[in-house]
Amino acid sequence: MTFDAQFRVLEINSIEGLLPYRFVWRGLFADTADASFFQTYEWFVCYWKHFGASQRMRVLVVLHGDTAVGIVPFIIRIESTKAGPIRVLTYPLHDWGSVYGPIGPQPAATLLLAFRHLSETARDWDTLDLRWIDDAGSDHGRTGNAMALAGLSPVIADWKHSAIVEFDGDWES
Repeated sequence: MTFDAQFRVLEINSIEGLLPYRFVWRGLFADTADASFFQTYEWFVCYWKHFGASQRMRVLVVLHGDTAVGIVPFIIRIESTKAGPIRVLTYPLHDWGSVYGPIGPQPAATLLLAFRHLSETARDWDTLDLRWIDDAGSDHGRTGNAMALAGLSPVIADWKHSAIVEFDGDWES
């Protein structure tokens, strides 16, 4: 995919604004490698219903012309630290999932355009902390590379370790 002026990022800040993109989200989810339940539209809506009141939504839809090629669901939440409260721009997980990332078949392009958008818009967050990235695994270093190309300064560190067990066969076997 080449980058040209036909790419743009649409930022959505409300569930009502997101509603017209529910089918697009579902279609992109179906094309997402290593996708998890936590990346579904239904999860995001449920999450927002129960936890959104104290947060701000920043869902980024990456478009090529009029066609959505990726979605990056961000939220801003306040976290307490020893230095006081900070506004954290992050994925909508709260430590429930193991791995997260952009939704759609082109994660590197989606991340690059999303991070460019963040670097060019008013900053309403203190830190960008994407804790659920499998940097050496399914992410393949895309997130850090995209951040750097967008002019952000990534610091890559372990947050938590999770064990994921994959079984062959179906439920009965």
